[in-house]
Amino acid sequence: LQVQLARMGFTINQIGKMAIGITNLATAAGEDLPKAAETVAFTLRAYNLRASETTRVTDVMAASFTKSALDLEKFRQSIKYIGPIANQANFSIEDTAALLGRLADAGISGSLAGTSLRNVISQLADSSSNISQRVGFAVKNFDDFTRALRALNEQGIDLGGVFDIIDRRAATAFTALLGNVDALEAFRDEMLRAAGAAERMA
Repeated sequence: LQVQLARMGFTINQIGKMAIGITNLATAAGEDLPKAAETVAFTLRAYNLRASETTRVTDVMAASFTKSALDLEKFRQSIKYIGPIANQANFSIEDTAALLGRLADAGISGSLAGTSLRNVISQLADSSSNISQRVGFAVKNFDDFTRALRALNEQGIDLGGVFDIIDRRAATAFTALLGNVDALEAFRDEMLRAAGAAERMA
């Protein structure tokens, strides 16, 4: 664990702050320490979080793994694609974990989930995109995201309509989220209450 983090540029002091949270996550998830360390490090950097916030990240990851079809490898592959974009769009790690968890439950995971979410969020954040024009506003955070989904549901959008407003490569993921707005919001609320999850599981 320490060697992996050192290779990624973390200092001795930072590694000391990260070790317990990562060890708890690896124990709880039944994964090896270097892979857990690398995934947590990717996530911290994607969201511009400090080493002292490692426990927050590992708690969210651990909770999402027990409450959905997500696991460390699926999360690892997804976060590389969606993390930096989600952070720029004001989606927290809790928001992103909820989105990835709901997609995993629908059978969409790994790099496919990451790239699909990246496309969806990028287009919703662009005020000139077809989907932003359709809902009437640009998405600036998770709450805007769910508001946009509800607006589209109220409009009675069908599959043909989805293809008209979203990139075809992201349509499957978008449709899965469109039909589960309440579950998505409930899952995000669970992620916000994830404090202590990794330690309890370990």
